[in-house]
Amino acid sequence: FMASHHPDGDAAEVAYVVQAMAAEAEQGNGPFCLDLRAASGENSFLRMAFARMGGFMPVNLERLAEAGIDVFDEPQTWEPAIQTLRGGARTDIDAATDVPGLFAAGMAQALDPGLFNGWSSMRAMWSGERAGRSAAAFLRQHQPSHVAGTTLVDVSPRSVSSLARRALEPLTELGAGPRPDEILDQLQRALFVRDVCLQKSPEAMENALDSVPGLGSDVLGQMRAADPHDLVKAHETANMVRTAELFLVGSLERAESRGDHRRADHPHTDNDRWLRWINQSARATSTGCGNPRLIVETEEVPVGTYPHAVDARAADRSRARPASGAIADVPGAQP
Repeated sequence: FMASHHPDGDAAEVAYVVQAMAAEAEQGNGPFCLDLRAASGENSFLRMAFARMGGFMPVNLERLAEAGIDVFDEPQTWEPAIQTLRGGARTDIDAATDVPGLFAAGMAQALDPGLFNGWSSMRAMWSGERAGRSAAAFLRQHQPSHVAGTTLVDVSPRSVSSLARRALEPLTELGAGPRPDEILDQLQRALFVRDVCLQKSPEAMENALDSVPGLGSDVLGQMRAADPHDLVKAHETANMVRTAELFLVGSLERAESRGDHRRADHPHTDNDRWLRWINQSARATSTGCGNPRLIVETEEVPVGTYPHAVDARAADRSRARPASGAIADVPGAQP
């Protein structure tokens, strides 16, 4: 069915395949099945490849086997699901963000819209080292000091002790607060809905914003961790809640479809209005009714500064002139 959804047909990027599956399911043409029966022999190449490739795949097969499921024996229902979130913190080449003293590495950086996992791994390695070195240099340069009246960083023992207590709070505080897994389950139920994450509708996203647990509150302080492993999950879950709000607010703001962001009410890419980045930041106060007030601003994408987004032949003819021209579906302009 891909030929009717994308010019590249079956070779389309996986995000478009997922969107097409969701559209077909909406029309009653599901379910979709993964059928590996043709490769079910004990010594089939695919079976051996799955077992030897390392990483998560053997673990998946083991867990399925424990549940009595062999993916090679019978077709398995295949559900369209969200592929990736395109976004992150703006950084410079030294991994410094817009927030003084905050450094970001890996997929947390808003560098590119690519899905190539090998590149993601390499990026994590170089950016992680660069972020660490940059953070250390920042601390050496900005011992408790002020620039233009703004405190850059407080590395006093008292401040560090306060941060440490804050980090351990879910583990040390007694009470009947929710466990990280409970918050995460509610978050997934709110987000992983077709009209929230695949074919987005404004009504569904507004409802998700109302139902995401912890918005506008200290979700980390609410959770309780039974052990250090639970503590890590508490911090991860608190970050997921914050990211979920950014995802939903950004998706509501971008009234067009671009890449793996598809608005059901705005199915086409609109470069005239939306060849722009969406920047979000939090206010110091909240609305008093749950969600914090986010400052949402847009910024025009400087297309001419991206060599891959201009006509290469024109660039070859005149490398001295700034590149210009409107390009449809610019890869560097993902939400």
